[in-house]
Amino acid sequence: MFKNLSTKNKVLLFISISLSLFISLLVAKVYYAEKKDFIKEEKLLKKETISAYKNTIYNYDILYKSKLESILNSPEVKEAIEKQDRSKLYSLVKTKWEELQNENKNLRILHFHQPDGLTLLRAHQPENYDDNISKRREMPAHMHKHKKAITSFEAGINLLGYRVMVPIFYKDNYIGAIEIGTKPDFILQEMKNVHNVSGAIFAKEAEIYDKGHIDKSKKIIANFRLDSDNLEDRDLINYLPKDYTLNSNTRVEKDERIYDIYLLEHIDFRGDVSAKTLIFNDITQISEDFNSEILQIIIFSILLYLIVIGAMKYGLEKMLNKIDATNIELEKNIAFLKSHQLAMDASSIVSKADLHGNIIYVNDNFCKVSGYTKKEAIGKPHSLLRHKSTKKETFVNMWETIKGKKVWKGVLQNRGKSSDYSVDMAILPILDENDDIVEYIAVRHDITKMVLQQKALDSAANTDTLTGLGNRYKLNNDIKNSISPALAIVNIDSFSQINDFYGHEKGDTVIRNLGVLLDQLKNGKEYSIYHLQGDEYVIFNKDVDKQMFIDKITQITSQVSTVAIMLDNEEIYLDLSTAISFENKKKILSTADMALKIAKQEKKNIVIYSDSISLNDQYQNNIKWAKKIKDGLKYDKFVPVFQPIVNNHTKKWEKYEALVRLEDDGKLVSPYFFLDISKKTKHYKDITKIMIKKSFDMFKNRDEEFSINLTMEDIINEDIKTYIFDMLDSYQIGDRVVFEIVESESIENFELVAIFIDKVKSYGSKIAIDDFGTGYSNFKYLMKVKADYIKIDGSMIKNIDTDKDAQMVVETIVEFAKKMNMKTVAEFVENQSILDKVNELGIDYTQGYFYSEPKKVI
Repeated sequence: MFKNLSTKNKVLLFISISLSLFISLLVAKVYYAEKKDFIKEEKLLKKETISAYKNTIYNYDILYKSKLESILNSPEVKEAIEKQDRSKLYSLVKTKWEELQNENKNLRILHFHQPDGLTLLRAHQPENYDDNISKRREMPAHMHKHKKAITSFEAGINLLGYRVMVPIFYKDNYIGAIEIGTKPDFILQEMKNVHNVSGAIFAKEAEIYDKGHIDKSKKIIANFRLDSDNLEDRDLINYLPKDYTLNSNTRVEKDERIYDIYLLEHIDFRGDVSAKTLIFNDITQISEDFNSEILQIIIFSILLYLIVIGAMKYGLEKMLNKIDATNIELEKNIAFLKSHQLAMDASSIVSKADLHGNIIYVNDNFCKVSGYTKKEAIGKPHSLLRHKSTKKETFVNMWETIKGKKVWKGVLQNRGKSSDYSVDMAILPILDENDDIVEYIAVRHDITKMVLQQKALDSAANTDTLTGLGNRYKLNNDIKNSISPALAIVNIDSFSQINDFYGHEKGDTVIRNLGVLLDQLKNGKEYSIYHLQGDEYVIFNKDVDKQMFIDKITQITSQVSTVAIMLDNEEIYLDLSTAISFENKKKILSTADMALKIAKQEKKNIVIYSDSISLNDQYQNNIKWAKKIKDGLKYDKFVPVFQPIVNNHTKKWEKYEALVRLEDDGKLVSPYFFLDISKKTKHYKDITKIMIKKSFDMFKNRDEEFSINLTMEDIINEDIKTYIFDMLDSYQIGDRVVFEIVESESIENFELVAIFIDKVKSYGSKIAIDDFGTGYSNFKYLMKVKADYIKIDGSMIKNIDTDKDAQMVVETIVEFAKKMNMKTVAEFVENQSILDKVNELGIDYTQGYFYSEPKKVI
């Protein structure tokens, strides 16, 4: 029969058979490729789903360990547990328990267990306690034995519970455990809400269930009872294979839906399986997509076969001639275009879109960077990649540009399947021979690393290195972007004293701990904490009601003073000076700083800025006094005045204190008005030298002792120290000189101070501590400076005849001074009643207006 066919038909038959074989092989190859992708996609979906489930449990584990640790962070809570004071303990944790319930409606228990196995407190049932729960449940018994944190599914009287238990240590002793328990429904809720996956949890049967009220009708598989599920089709459980024993993954088909079911076992603290979870992943769409792809390939192949056969039958020869000519030109163009495509695909992320913005092509780089497969991307609108951070106006401008047949360029953040990425992008409209747009091509370059590096640099520029909080640069930017700003500056009172006695490293620890504490107490994202410098913080809100802000700041600063910070096994409590301003953006920081100065000067906890307390008048006053200081130095108007110090035993005027005054229009002006300003104008050192010189001149031929006030700033200043030593060498009256050190000043370098004290004592001079009892008073301080006299601060002396508390403090100081062989001096003795009490307390010397005011001539 084949021999009877014409040559043409023989050729056609040969070609048709060959074409059939080719198409069959092509279909088979495509089928297996699609099948491979289908299986790969199934495996990836399974991996991602199981990973998401495990991460969900892990995140809750970490979260509730953190929650329990936050409860135990309070020393009062641990103390109440150690003392088994359940009433106090309940009052301390009640609010926290209510907050936890509000956060997770599935929470059921908050237990405090005693080491002997008895229940100290159930926050959820405070009236129910003292039962030996460790005899009924193995988890508490395990905790008391091993004293390590546990997380596990465990049986309870109401079926399965997910429990987190943390040991409690107080002063290095194990005092019990704290436990939180929740229904496992929260896991399924999280998987449904975040990952759109349903599931069911089975709990292992346990004897304790018989004591509770559980639903006995729930399905049991291989000694595991269904605890909870979030399946929309609950009959899926009944469609599990009849011989299925919760021992492997499986598949269920129901109502033309296909579900891959993944089994996850939960190992408890004993190493036993306490619960099993089945996750139902609906793969119907994936399967349908696969079948649809195969069907399309088959239809396409049949059509292709018919078209080719028809073409061969009705115009083979003519067509082949034309194809030969066309192929030559086409191959040239294809080679040219492929070269460009290879170059672009190797270096760029490329996609094409139709006139409506729907994706019609993506290259491999697109899939690699975005995470979407070609199947997932093609046919979808380009909004698939739209990131929520990109403003609507950007896309409006983009469409206006490309519809106008122009190239749009810009930097965008794209949304990937699993992570976001940044691109430098150009969109080009493709025109046909009629100059009409037929499609758009987008060429992107991945600049994610560069953007992340820039963000890292921005973060470093905006972050304080000591605390990790925002710095002054970030604060200034946030103020610029605010609407109705509210700002509070928080400053630690007497922080320099902490640095003096604990060192700067411990001081930094205090600053870091305060930053953490402020960040915790702010309790809301609308408040931001910044570390400006030293011991100074800012609490800021971009737009808040004024009274609400004042109440919040008052609450925070009050709470700070009640929290102890541990340094070298000592509890340190911080007092804060706080200033608040609601001024405009340009003035808010400077006005808050003004208010802080007022708070410090007037010793107030909180000062709210208003024009009535503005320091502008003070600044003008500073300018006036700066001129007076210059004139005083020029015309020798700085003079010492002297106030006697009387021996309380002999009533003899034995000593004098030299005090600086400025002669101005016939009056003697107190240093209160000019001394601080002299430091700012850098004339303080000159005034100090004048005081030393004139005091030495006054007493060079007298027998009495005289004292000169020195600050720590004076003592560590090399110029002033050299001047003092020269004066002691020149006048040879060192045994009658007393150097009074103001106790409230900071000691930056105690070694330098010690060297100074040793040096002046080699001349026979003595050391007095002025204003003792204020600031950071510490008796160790006296021994360090080798004091000869303690001058008790006038704030305690002026009311000592009526103030019992002041009497007790002064008695302690006097008793200590006698034991250390130091003499005491009472300042601010104004009347006979105060003098009588001073004598009664055994103070050695008296100074005050009762005997004499400071005078120029003695």
